[in-house]
Amino acid sequence: MCRSILVLWDGRDRRGGGVPVGTYMYRIAVETKRGVYSRAGTVVVVY
Repeated sequence: MCRSILVLWDGRDRRGGGVPVGTYMYRIAVETKRGVYSRAGTVVVVY
């Protein structure tokens, strides 16, 4: 079975405030029965 998951981010930090303009790195890891899969990338925030 193959699943897709969509992750959305509204540009806010954990306290609900907007993050400063800049380039941010992310890493998402998913653990499955076959192992851990991860992806990394960048997000550019511009207001």
